[in-house]
Amino acid sequence: MKNNTSKYKKFWLLIALLIGPLLFYLFILKSSTQFSFLPVINKEVKDLNTIKINDTIRFKNNISI
Repeated sequence: MKNNTSKYKKFWLLIALLIGPLLFYLFILKSSTQFSFLPVINKEVKDLNTIKINDTIRFKNNISI
């Protein structure tokens, strides 16, 4: 009886190790294609390296993160 349960555990472990990464890859693949076609809202974005620390920056009527 112990030998049969050991075979079942090995079988499910192999299934999990083979199917698990494949399902994870498919999940990541599906989510990355949703974000690849986002529109560009504003092409005139300032480079943050050119802004000095003493400059005052105001984000009026803009979304900032």
